[in-house]
Amino acid sequence: MRKIVPFRLDVAGYDALDAAGTFADRRVELLNGLLVMMTTGPAHDNAVTVLGDLLEGLLPKDDWTVREEKPLVLSRHWKPIPDLVVLRGPRARYARRTPDRHDVALVVEVSDTTYPKDSGPKRRAYSRAGIREYWIIDLARRVVEIHIAGAQGLGLHATIAEHGPIPLRLDDIDFEPIPTDELFP
Repeated sequence: MRKIVPFRLDVAGYDALDAAGTFADRRVELLNGLLVMMTTGPAHDNAVTVLGDLLEGLLPKDDWTVREEKPLVLSRHWKPIPDLVVLRGPRARYARRTPDRHDVALVVEVSDTTYPKDSGPKRRAYSRAGIREYWIIDLARRVVEIHIAGAQGLGLHATIAEHGPIPLRLDDIDFEPIPTDELFP
């Protein structure tokens, strides 16, 4: 009996398929060598847009770049498309290259139906990549989980309930807290 072994794609193969138009209008991310299609709904899209606008209003553009739903290279087999990323440096730094794990100050995933993936495999991948801060906006529970890197990787540091301010600290710099009121329609 023949054993079926799935083929794990690497970032170069993923990029080649994307350049060839294989994904067309679909949003597909590479998670541990597997192609995963992404879908969103209105509440998800609202939370991403609102948080992106709030962060862009708080962070100096010369020092930080806020990117919504754009790829990020974590390793050879991981090229997720996080809902939101805050990168070090101005936007022009990323005009000719895809950011990698070394560029990241914060990753945010908005979970409506994806909480198990966001809190499991994605959190572990971000942790292995050395990401220092990771937020999960859980629309179903109406909370924001803040995961901070520690000795055991990214661990749950705080859970912010609806109407509570989210503390914003990037690379040991404190910024004005972010209100959650508009994140949960």
